[in-house]
Amino acid sequence: MANSDTRSAWHQIQDGVRDTEKLITQNEYNLSMIKARQTLEIIIKQLSGQSSEGEQSLADIIDALYTDNIISKLSCEHYHKIRALGNKAVHENDNDVYSANVAYSLLSEEV
Repeated sequence: MANSDTRSAWHQIQDGVRDTEKLITQNEYNLSMIKARQTLEIIIKQLSGQSSEGEQSLADIIDALYTDNIISKLSCEHYHKIRALGNKAVHENDNDVYSANVAYSLLSEEV
């Protein structure tokens, strides 16, 4: 069952990267940053072994993954940047092409 769940998550991650890129090509920069953050959440859940929303924030989980040596310092920085850009898209309605491309580039690099 876990193998099936992992494979399913991997497909969701791959689809998320493709969808993020597609949204950029459609000039949907705000939605692309939101999709990048959603995809990051799937990655984080897989790495942390958390299957549902817990009390920890995404930022805290990212920090814990770094502290536990599951991700590198560079990955930690990339994850926080993707998270921050996604948050800015949601809360401030950011629709900046540069930010969208940064989020997509970092997500692609991490995947």
